[in-house]
Amino acid sequence: MKMMFRVLAHYSSNFVDVDVCSFDVSASSSESVLSNNVSEESNVSFDENDYLGCYKLEEAKRYCSKGWENYIKSMDQKFQGGVEEFRLKLRMYAIEMGFEYKYVRNTKKRVVAYCSNRESEHCGWCVKASFLEYNHFFVITDLVNEHSCHGVVRLQTNKMMGSKIIKSIMLDKLCENPNKKVIDIYHEIKSDYGMEVSYRMAWYGKERARESVLGGDADSYAQLVWFGQKTVESNPDSTIKIEYEPETHRFERMFMCYNAWMKGFQICRLILFIDATFISNKYRGQLISASAKDANQVTYCFYLFRPESGSGRGAERSRIFEGLSLGTCTNDSVTGSGLGWPSLRLFDA
Repeated sequence: MKMMFRVLAHYSSNFVDVDVCSFDVSASSSESVLSNNVSEESNVSFDENDYLGCYKLEEAKRYCSKGWENYIKSMDQKFQGGVEEFRLKLRMYAIEMGFEYKYVRNTKKRVVAYCSNRESEHCGWCVKASFLEYNHFFVITDLVNEHSCHGVVRLQTNKMMGSKIIKSIMLDKLCENPNKKVIDIYHEIKSDYGMEVSYRMAWYGKERARESVLGGDADSYAQLVWFGQKTVESNPDSTIKIEYEPETHRFERMFMCYNAWMKGFQICRLILFIDATFISNKYRGQLISASAKDANQVTYCFYLFRPESGSGRGAERSRIFEGLSLGTCTNDSVTGSGLGWPSLRLFDA
């Protein structure tokens, strides 16, 4: 076949007719006939892909995970991130090299892992790492980096490709674009890393990365009291009310109104709009707002945040007016206003 392509290149021809016939020619004479046409030492440049068209050989794509094969290299290799970094890079290394391993010992001070085919095929691959007290590094103390088992092949679907790895590879991208969609992460992992993961796993990886950048929801709830204190210090005469269960310290609701909002509310039209929206994180809840406009169409808002509970919107609306000192709230109006208004008309958006 190579000789046929070389003949085409030599005569600048695009096609060739081949007649198959049987004749008795010795091996030496056939070689001489072919060598008379085009010799092996001919200076004719030849590239098979130039003539194969749509059947030409494709170059192997280099994925972004190619560098994972260098994560486990030799003894005395140090991991400044401690045992968490070592476990993560060991898993990424195994995914790229195409094998599975089992932990024989897995603690914060020492990790020992062997190839999963150690018992069935007597594979000798193993890695041992320990924690150093004086510098808090995790160091590889023993490494046999050769496999004697069969089936060490990189797979497109790997159960070790979990949310922690997705978090590590998507952390910088989510810092640049926090609004990146889960479906985009799913496609990027498939195209850039050659791995297939489920949509749910991609979502978990994004949530882990978002929590690493912005912090967890539980930490934000824990800082609400600090936030209220600092808000009152920087905005005197503001109203911040946080209610929680006395025994369990579980958050119940929060009311917030800046002093500037209260002053601006005194010159607003006598119409109050109330609206609420649902919060879709795992703690759920509602964000309720009371807003009004002045003569220049400037909007002033007051917010009440609460988790989902049995109390209806009417009870929460009463708390808004109580916090604003607007007087008594009925179904469609407020009378006896603390701001000197005769009455307010209420509209639920």
